[in-house]
Amino acid sequence: TKDQPLLDAINLFQKYHKHRIPVVDEYSNYFGMLSLFDITSKLFSAANNESDTLVGMLDRKVTTSIKLAAKTLEAEIINEYRELEQEDLYVYVAAQNLLTFRKHILQEPEHLAIVVGDRDDIQYMAIEVGIRLLIITNNARISEELITMAKSKNVSILRTSLDSASSVRMLKFSVPVEYAMQSESKSFSIDDKLISIRHEILTARDDVFPVIDSNNKLIGTITKSDMDE
Repeated sequence: TKDQPLLDAINLFQKYHKHRIPVVDEYSNYFGMLSLFDITSKLFSAANNESDTLVGMLDRKVTTSIKLAAKTLEAEIINEYRELEQEDLYVYVAAQNLLTFRKHILQEPEHLAIVVGDRDDIQYMAIEVGIRLLIITNNARISEELITMAKSKNVSILRTSLDSASSVRMLKFSVPVEYAMQSESKSFSIDDKLISIRHEILTARDDVFPVIDSNNKLIGTITKSDMDE
């Protein structure tokens, strides 16, 4: 569905050996097509403009929600606040000294996701200034005192077994698939005659097409290889 993270789509691509799959909402209404090529092209390239949602792996911005981030990181939710809200987060790894790092996180802390291990000083500072999300890696400990403070500051906290580098990479795949899909992709009606659409399918650039009914419900897909049967 359009609200699932990209990681779910990647797993489907691998499981079924497909490189294009349809995207629907929770009622099976058709929304668009998701292409493995488009995902990889965007993830491994720089952003074209500031409004790009799905940008390169080296860019700090990721559009996601706390729930999707937790699912993708297979993380324990220590504290959550507005966990379903999709928003732009800017990801930083706590790899600097305390004073230098504080300068970074004082700029719009409400949009920051800080990745840190067992550094109590960074955990405290991040929660104190009110960042949006604290990701604790390697299943490191966080004190009950800091958890209580996070609740009062509306700071969400996730704890994952991943290391910091892996956590940052995996967060890119927590983006909802609707931000990467092709909304203008060609579709066919369930009432179309095969003899009428055969040439269009065989000469198209794509090789997988959604089939929908009169209510825009996804019925299935049709492929170029189907034309040979």
